[in-house]
Amino acid sequence: MYAQRFVGFSRTVFLLDALLLVVLVGWESALVPLPGRGAPRPPGAFAKVLIYGAGAGGELIVRELLNNHALERVPVGFVDDDRRKHATRIHGLPVFGGCEQLETLVREHGIAEVIVSSAKIHGNGLDAVTRSAAGWPCRSGEASSVWSDAKKKKKEKNKKIKNKKEKKKNIRKKRKKIKKKKKKKKK
Repeated sequence: MYAQRFVGFSRTVFLLDALLLVVLVGWESALVPLPGRGAPRPPGAFAKVLIYGAGAGGELIVRELLNNHALERVPVGFVDDDRRKHATRIHGLPVFGGCEQLETLVREHGIAEVIVSSAKIHGNGLDAVTRSAAGWPCRSGEASSVWSDAKKKKKEKNKKIKNKKEKKKNIRKKRKKIKKKKKKKKK
């Protein structure tokens, strides 16, 4: 019954149709970034960060850093005092070890910042980060400070954009006034 519908078509038509389908579907998937990967980043353009705390807060920070390019940071991995999490991966990033490895990790990976993922982290771990950060070639801070820095940058950027728009608006008004004066002179 269905075999008679394709009588008169060359096999080449079906082959070209299949080839075109594969090429177009492959091209579309190459152009559209996969979820979770975000837009490609210029290599070395953003500051490398290490996240202290591989719990829910740390996961949240990694997702935000990967998806929000305004923060201008790239997560390298986690440090956590829970030994069960060591040598595992969270969102594709390794959990290196405990706070005793912070200094070597900062130097080996060229870390620019250590982000403390939770306010629950206190005691030896937080003390180690804050005391040692003075001697490291990086800074440390809680996650809230990272977001506040990004918000400040965004506000400054929006302010600049607003100022540019106001200047353009003023220029347009001046041009309109000049045109009106010219028209009045001609009359």
